[in-house]
Amino acid sequence: GTTRGVTTLNDAKLTIDTGVTIKASDNSDSRALQVQGSSDVTINGATIESGVYGIVAFGSSTVTISSGTVTAPTIGIQNSSTGTVTIAGGSIGNTNSPDFGILNNQTGTVTISGGEVNGSSCGISNTSTGKVTVSSGSVTGGSNGIANESSGTVEVAGGIVTGKSKGIVAMGNGTVKVSSGEVKGTSTEAGEGIAIHNQTSGNTIDIDGVSAGLV
Repeated sequence: GTTRGVTTLNDAKLTIDTGVTIKASDNSDSRALQVQGSSDVTINGATIESGVYGIVAFGSSTVTISSGTVTAPTIGIQNSSTGTVTIAGGSIGNTNSPDFGILNNQTGTVTISGGEVNGSSCGISNTSTGKVTVSSGSVTGGSNGIANESSGTVEVAGGIVTGKSKGIVAMGNGTVKVSSGEVKGTSTEAGEGIAIHNQTSGNTIDIDGVSAGLV
């Protein structure tokens, strides 16, 4: 079935399965699914569609995408507090890539262990002190694959991180660690096509080991 408007889950433990579509309108604060409190929500084949935000998570919520799709033009998933977002399968942004596939804008954790995350501007933006880990799957951005914008941490231990301009850009005073996997920038234009770009002097960049394609 299909639900329309904002669906809000507070302290809920729920699996949303194949055949369910949660769809929001196109107004300026539209989010299809709002998860809050200590909720534990798994998307298992469902379709999440919105005119602005796909899923917004507050509190200590846990959101897991095991399969299914999230499509929204601005932000696929926004992790807005201390919670955890895990992508184990499915797709964020697929054919209707949002500006940001995932925005991790507080102290929470984002784990990519499968599936794909796409953003027309940035695959994953880590804007505060949170942590992003990629162990499998793919993260792709039209400009940057992953942007670590403040004092947070990005760890790549597998999977593929791709940006047209930069695979990973470190913009604040955080930590970027790559131990395996593939990180790449694909553009051939001058000053672009960079795998890891250390934009400011306060970052710690730790590359333990590389696979083919990490340049």
